[in-house]
Amino acid sequence: MIKSIMVFYCKSNGKVRYTDKVGGIGHIRKKIFFINNEYLTEVKGNHLEGVLTNITFISNLNNIFGPYGKNNGLVGTPFHLKGEKIVGFYGTTIGRKYISKIGSYFAFFQIGSTMCTGTWPFKPLELPFGGIPFDHKHHESIKTISIHCVEDVLCYFDVKYRNNGVLSWVITSEKVILKSDNPKKIVLDDDEYLTEVEGRYYYFLVYSLTFFSDKGNTFGPYGKEGFRYPPLSFHLKAGKIVGFHGIQGSFALRSIGFHIAPVESSGKSSIKMSTQTKLNIENPFAHNYIPKTIPKS
Repeated sequence: MIKSIMVFYCKSNGKVRYTDKVGGIGHIRKKIFFINNEYLTEVKGNHLEGVLTNITFISNLNNIFGPYGKNNGLVGTPFHLKGEKIVGFYGTTIGRKYISKIGSYFAFFQIGSTMCTGTWPFKPLELPFGGIPFDHKHHESIKTISIHCVEDVLCYFDVKYRNNGVLSWVITSEKVILKSDNPKKIVLDDDEYLTEVEGRYYYFLVYSLTFFSDKGNTFGPYGKEGFRYPPLSFHLKAGKIVGFHGIQGSFALRSIGFHIAPVESSGKSSIKMSTQTKLNIENPFAHNYIPKTIPKS
């Protein structure tokens, strides 16, 4: 189990800023040191029964730090956060014992670049029932999302994108067996875009999705809201969502990820991966050092 985390940040003026240790008291301490021009780009690990069981960090130089922690032979549910440059962490702890959620703040290198994030769940192809990977790539903007649900099962979705003023559909439903004749549609204004997504999943299925736009509109939730087992959740808060990728199953959506473009007014993105939507015993933490768009070094 991951008991605590403490981070030293290097600010743009060269000064070092350190955070308080969050979590509990661990018996084994591990430290990660970086060389010049090295930074983190990925975080992955596993959650099990409401706690972070292990975690691995990967840098832009392909150095792998970890895995740290144990899962006592139990796999749990994997997660994967990936972006251009990690500049901060946030999450929650269970009392002063364990880390229960972890999220990362990502910075874009420059306006015009895109970032690929996800998927949630991570690597579902290794789990039962397989699936077919799909990748819409990144586009100029999203106009319409057609979401097909059958009896609250989130089966699949098709998207109409805009590129240079031309609208075109990207279809992911060709090999889906369970289909709906009455899809639910998200239709965005020409100057509107999606900035945020919340989702719930468990093991190898995406159960529900909720989308938020820059105009304050909420779309959803789509899919199942009542659960027999406590679901895992993810939260993506980004500049501008411009594409989707993931794995499509024969009967339901197996995983989902996103292509993100920065918005000039924000220049940053944050991604949150959590084990549950809310626990009364959780205590939040955040390292609020989030710079604007940073030049590529």
